[in-house]
Amino acid sequence: MSGDHEIVCSRIVFPDTEFDAKKGRGEIPGFPLCICAIEIDEEGHIIKHRLKAPYPKRMPWDRGTPFLTVGYALGAEAGSFMHTGSAFPSPAIDLYAEYMVLHNSEMVQAAGDDGSKRPGPTLIQACRRYGVVLTMDEAYKEKMRALAYSKSEHTPEEIADLQDYCLNDDCDATMKLFFAMLPYLDLLRAPIRGAFMMEIERIRWRGKPIDMPLIDWRSSVLPRSSRECARSSITSSVPRFTTPACSNGALCCD
Repeated sequence: MSGDHEIVCSRIVFPDTEFDAKKGRGEIPGFPLCICAIEIDEEGHIIKHRLKAPYPKRMPWDRGTPFLTVGYALGAEAGSFMHTGSAFPSPAIDLYAEYMVLHNSEMVQAAGDDGSKRPGPTLIQACRRYGVVLTMDEAYKEKMRALAYSKSEHTPEEIADLQDYCLNDDCDATMKLFFAMLPYLDLLRAPIRGAFMMEIERIRWRGKPIDMPLIDWRSSVLPRSSRECARSSITSSVPRFTTPACSNGALCCD
């Protein structure tokens, strides 16, 4: 990097993945059904990558020369990279995070007196805001997401359909959105936010440290009914993991 508005990389990669997000189930997202990317190489040529399991540990666009990764809500791709054992890309820009930075005040003002800010935009909504013309609409996007969520075993034809959607719709839309937003991006700080968005997903996978000695002490001084309620509310039906962050004996709970 040589300033607030420049990142020196020879290539740009726009990845996207499809998987069962398992929303509302308290589980880590499912193994990726496909991983796709559009790459702009050193000569400005477009290279399209279509992957399905089994995945290489090193993605085909990671060839040893610097490249910028650009995604939309990169936490989703971070989960897929963790499933496959791939390192998080760096530098990386998350256009969802950048949209929130650029339009946060406006979203707060739009909330009015109740103070409840609107949810962040979908990829389609962000594209419309920046005048990006898309080939997909909300109904088609929900149809393809439902295909990923609705079953655990997919036919080769269904995987191919998901790859087509992933590559030709989501990756293509992210690429177009990036160039539309580029004049407004703070390229010095955007990679910091991009890295943070991916690390949040790692935290979500590992869970939050729980001080079990403190919980045990609290349980010892509470009446039996309150004690059981307090402990079960934290530990009941919740997976617990031991991680380096919890090496002091505390347990981690996701």
